[in-house]
Amino acid sequence: MSSKIEFLQRQMTLEEKLRQMQMLEDTTSLLENGKFSKEKADKIFGGIGIGCVQTWQIHNLGKDEIANFVYDLQEYLKTNTRLGIPALIVAESLHGVQVEDMTVFPQIIGLSSSWDEDLVEDVARAISEEAESVGISQVFAPDLDLAREPRWGRVEETYGEDPYLTAKLGARYTRGIRHSGKIAATLKHFAAHGDPENGINLSPVSTGERKLRELYLPPFEASIKEDPLSIMPAYSEIDGKPCHTSSKLLGKILRDELGFSGYTISDYSAIKMLYEFHKTAESNSDAGKQALLAGVDLEAPTEFGFGKYLLTSLKNGEISEEDIDRAVSRVLYVKERLGLLDADYKPGRFDFDRTAHRSLALRAAEESIVLLKNNGVLPIKKEIRKIAVIGPNSDTV
Repeated sequence: MSSKIEFLQRQMTLEEKLRQMQMLEDTTSLLENGKFSKEKADKIFGGIGIGCVQTWQIHNLGKDEIANFVYDLQEYLKTNTRLGIPALIVAESLHGVQVEDMTVFPQIIGLSSSWDEDLVEDVARAISEEAESVGISQVFAPDLDLAREPRWGRVEETYGEDPYLTAKLGARYTRGIRHSGKIAATLKHFAAHGDPENGINLSPVSTGERKLRELYLPPFEASIKEDPLSIMPAYSEIDGKPCHTSSKLLGKILRDELGFSGYTISDYSAIKMLYEFHKTAESNSDAGKQALLAGVDLEAPTEFGFGKYLLTSLKNGEISEEDIDRAVSRVLYVKERLGLLDADYKPGRFDFDRTAHRSLALRAAEESIVLLKNNGVLPIKKEIRKIAVIGPNSDTV
C-alpha cells in the first residue's frame, strides 16, 4: 500500500470507506436537461465520494455529452467532497464501448474466429482509446468464460470453447485495453461460468478441481499477467458454493496463486442473489458479510448487502473494520494506478481517429468470416410450406 493510500484511509470516516465500496447506478439522477447538475449531486453525495459510476443508462447522450458529463462529475468529486477522490467511470466494452457514436466491432466470438492475436489487440487498443476519450476509466471486458455449453445464452461474448485460444486472445485483449495505463480491464466471470447446467445462465456449474484448473483457470492466469486491475466473479456456484462467497476462489486461488492485486467488483445484483436466489444468506447484512469476507471489494449496481448493511455486521462483531479497510485499499489502489488520485488529474476529452477505427472494424469483420459447406440443406425446397419451431420459447422473440 502506498503512502498516499495510507494517508487517505487514515483520514476517512467509516461512512466514507463504505461509500468507496459502492456504485452509483442511476446516473440519470445527476442530470438536468442532459447535463451534470451540481444541485442534484449535492443531494446524492452529501460531501462524500463514491467508488464507481456506471454509464450505460446515459450511453445514448452521445460522445461529446458524456465526455462533458464525466469531466464535470470528476471535477465536482475533486472539489466538492471532503477528500476529493474521483470515481471509477465504468462501461461495457465487449465489442466496442457502449456509448453512442463509438465504433462497433464484431462480437468477440467472431473476432476469435480470426485466430489473429495482433488483430484482437488492435481492436482492444481502439476500444481503450475511445473509452479514454470520454473519461471512462474501467471497462467490463474481456469475458474469459469458456463456451462449453452451446445452449448458454452468452456464448457470443466468449472466445469459444478452447482454453488455449481464449488464454491467448484474452491476454492480448487485456494488453490492448491496458496499453495507455489509464483504463482498467475487468476479467469476467471468475470462474467456470460458461458451463451451467442445462445452459441456463445462473445455473450451477459442476466441475471438479482438475477440470477447474485445466480448463477454466488458464485464461484468467494469462490475462492476470497483463495487469487488468479488476476481476468480476461469476453469478453461478461451483459444486454448491456461490463464487461470490468463495474465499478459496477469490482469495487462495485468485490472489495467492494467480497473484492478482487489483480489486473485485460484484456482478450486477450478485450479492442480492445470495439472499434471493442461492439462499445462502438470511438477510441483506448476511449477504454482504459473506461476499466481503470471501473477497468481494465493491458491490454493483445498488446497495443490497454493503453500505449500511455492512455497518450492521460491524456493530454485531461479524466483520471487523480491517475487513472494510482491506476492500477500500484495493479500490484506492486501482484509482491510484489509473492516475485518478493525482493532483492534476483530468479525465480524457479528445477525438479519436474515426476513419482508422472504422477501417479496423471492417477488417475485423472480414477476418471473422467463417465459411460453412452447404450439403444441400439450403435453400429450402420450394414444396416445403411449413417449418416446425418447437419448445417453450418457440413463440418468444
